Amino acid sequence: MQAAIILVLMAVFLSFSVAEMGRNDSSNTIESFKAENVAANILQYQDSIMQYGRANYDLLHLAVSINPGNIEQVTPIDYTANGLAKYNQKNLLLFLNYKSVFFNYTNSSESNPMPVLYAATSWYGDGYTNDVVQGYAKVSMPEIMGELGSNLSKRLYQGDSTYWVVPWVFSQSGCNITELYSQLPNDSSGNSMFDKLNSIFSLFCKQLKDKGYTFKQYVYISPVFIKSDT
Repeated sequence: MQAAIILVLMAVFLSFSVAEMGRNDSSNTIESFKAENVAANILQYQDSIMQYGRANYDLLHLAVSINPGNIEQVTPIDYTANGLAKYNQKNLLLFLNYKSVFFNYTNSSESNPMPVLYAATSWYGDGYTNDVVQGYAKVSMPEIMGELGSNLSKRLYQGDSTYWVVPWVFSQSGCNITELYSQLPNDSSGNSMFDKLNSIFSLFCKQLKDKGYTFKQYVYISPVFIKSDT
């Protein structure tokens, strides 16, 4: 009986050791480090987009909606052509083939149709640029998105910026959200906002496609606000 107990304990210990070795395996550590790097690159790129949006707010934002309930004044953005590098403190190497756009939208039920300016970026899971494809092609995009969600949560709970807003970060297929990676607060009644988010994204997706912008698989959308003078 005692020998059987010892064998069971040895088996449990061996299983734990194998699992721990796998978790701390250098290849896993390297892949995790790469995922953190790509997630940081996504965040830094979108920060550049947001800075550009604030600096050019008067040009990108409509003062009054002409057609509430519909996407208005769509402005595609190219990192090089629009000079986004000057909004970084370093020369940012783009890890992914990002595709970005600004657009205005206001709900048709609003009594005062003041549009909100949105910045949207999307990319494919295998859309690495040629400069880094050899080193990052095998990194799992879901793992990268998990790291990105963790980074966003840290920012959200620091509360150290009046400019910080909660972005929508998710994967999509056919203009429907397939997986959400960012925080999504419940409404005032405590109900999930997911269906509302999916509905508004579907509208954005279909209308932007009609205007020449097609979302890739992974999406990052954030409203752009500037500090009021009053």
